[in-house]
Amino acid sequence: MSTFQAETKLASAPASNVKTKAVLSRVLLWIFLLLVAAFALFPIILAMFGSMKSNLELTTGTSLLPKEWKISNYAQAWTSANFARFTWNSVFISTFTTIGTLLIGTMAAYAVARVDFYGKRLYVIIQSCTLFISIGAVVLRPQFDLMVALHLQKSLWGVIIILISAHATAFFMLIGFVRAIPKELDEAAFIDGCNFYSVYFVLSCRS
Repeated sequence: MSTFQAETKLASAPASNVKTKAVLSRVLLWIFLLLVAAFALFPIILAMFGSMKSNLELTTGTSLLPKEWKISNYAQAWTSANFARFTWNSVFISTFTTIGTLLIGTMAAYAVARVDFYGKRLYVIIQSCTLFISIGAVVLRPQFDLMVALHLQKSLWGVIIILISAHATAFFMLIGFVRAIPKELDEAAFIDGCNFYSVYFVLSCRS
């Protein structure tokens, strides 16, 4: 074996080791992700199979798969439990909550990222503090009292307003997005004739 061949073999050995380690790490990563997905999806699969069992079989819990597949359970629940109304309420609340959260979150994020105004630091601190407040039992009673005062306790709009008000997470996600866009683009838009609101509209559409 010549000296050149020996040097080539020694140089290729570390490269093959690196490639083997990369493949092994990727395999281990996929195994880990599949295990996490299995743990996350198992309760959902269990609920789906349980929804197609009889009450006796569901309470005894003898097996994972139903012995007799009762697809009629869905039709019975839809008619007797008024699921059509509940489904409409969920779609209505989620749609307007998403629109309202994006609208208010993008406006707040763009204003904080692009404009210097009095109380800006205090506003960001208040938004940060709301991240550590539970939206559960701690604030449930004050929120309900507020909706009663506004006569919205029997309306879906009361729930939507409460959900939109908890937009701190969306605010910090959007402010990071706005700050990642160079300010030179805003200045170029102003030179082309855009105003403050039109530039905000373009950025909000991109987000």
